[in-house]
Amino acid sequence: MEARGATSVALPIVPRLLCSLSASGSVRIGSCAALAAALLALPVRGASPTVQLESGSFRIKSSTAAAADRAVVLQFARRTQQALCREIGLPPPPRGAPIEIELACGLTNGPIDHVILRDRQGAWGLIRIPDVAGADPETLRFAIAAVLLRTAVHGYAPAGAAVTEPPVWFVRGLAGHAARERRGADFEAAYALWSRARLPAAQELWQVRSDAAAAHPAVAAQMAAWCAARDQRQRRWEALCRHLAAGGAWNAAEIARIWLDNADAVALDEHWDLWLAERARRIFDAGTTPPGVVRRFRAQLLLYPWEYDMPLCGKSLNGVPLTVWLSWRDRAAIRPGAAASKAAAVRLWGAGRDVSFGAMAGRYAEAWELLDRGADDGELARAWARAEDARRGLEARAAAGETLRTPVTNRVAVVGVSGR
Repeated sequence: MEARGATSVALPIVPRLLCSLSASGSVRIGSCAALAAALLALPVRGASPTVQLESGSFRIKSSTAAAADRAVVLQFARRTQQALCREIGLPPPPRGAPIEIELACGLTNGPIDHVILRDRQGAWGLIRIPDVAGADPETLRFAIAAVLLRTAVHGYAPAGAAVTEPPVWFVRGLAGHAARERRGADFEAAYALWSRARLPAAQELWQVRSDAAAAHPAVAAQMAAWCAARDQRQRRWEALCRHLAAGGAWNAAEIARIWLDNADAVALDEHWDLWLAERARRIFDAGTTPPGVVRRFRAQLLLYPWEYDMPLCGKSLNGVPLTVWLSWRDRAAIRPGAAASKAAAVRLWGAGRDVSFGAMAGRYAEAWELLDRGADDGELARAWARAEDARRGLEARAAAGETLRTPVTNRVAVVGVSGR
């Protein structure tokens, strides 16, 4: 059985866990069952009594010196496990086999390490934190994700059977998606690559050696989020674990079969693209507007041929701004109700975002509403110009990398808008 380790950076774990901040750490796979047995056999001097979580998910053991850190580590572990199991859908630890976490027991330095152990009753995970003061929260989150997924895989396998281990990049993606505060930024980073055609097709992304997913943890996090968004996800996670436990291959066709009920890699690619496009509308952090949202807003301001009943001959299939459409002098040809629908859609784009972005979207909606009421060209042009001025100001801030934010004291109206 394989054991995995993760290299950590020397940053205090307790203050960082309290702040729920993560730092990146490199991860390696190595060691073997003999190492796991040797680690367990190390003497534990001055260890405090075993502490077990009421839910039975964790058992934390520590040296006397690290006893004060148990509560913080336990809180972080519980929060991570809840995100992985309740929100993403991973199988929880088996009953009677909680995840064991050792703090400064035996070894007092080195990286966070985890191993999967088993006896006649089944498999369970052990996470060792030799140096609590020098541990990295992101590495601990990775270890928890790895233990949960690998325990489920090994738990379905007969003793001594060879299993297919999930790729490290995928485990890192699960761990990244479990960090709620990172979800918005991770999506924007992955979407920027995808929308600029800088990612391979899903068939290549889901291979064991996925260079893009390994190089871009934000992309791997979206792949984990895609799994979490599928219907009947718990059944599918179980099917994946059983497949790997039987030594099944990890590839795009098998992922499509398990998660789409269709072993067609082309269908997987189409579903992935549509899902990313739809996810671009999701609000991850109420009262904020990332630069990518500001950039994507322009597409909502165009009229497309299917929104007005005009022959396509001589007209571009691309969308056109309202001012260009007005110059054609064929306003009567617009589909009844199209302008009002456009106004509602534009207002919806501003809902839940920061107040400045919402106000800008509202100005565009007012212009569309004037069109619906039959306002003259001059009134429409003036309303549109006011909206354009507001948009250009926000785009300049977005181009500088600024995320627009509503002050926390003014967020009452948008609290509760979020997304996986």
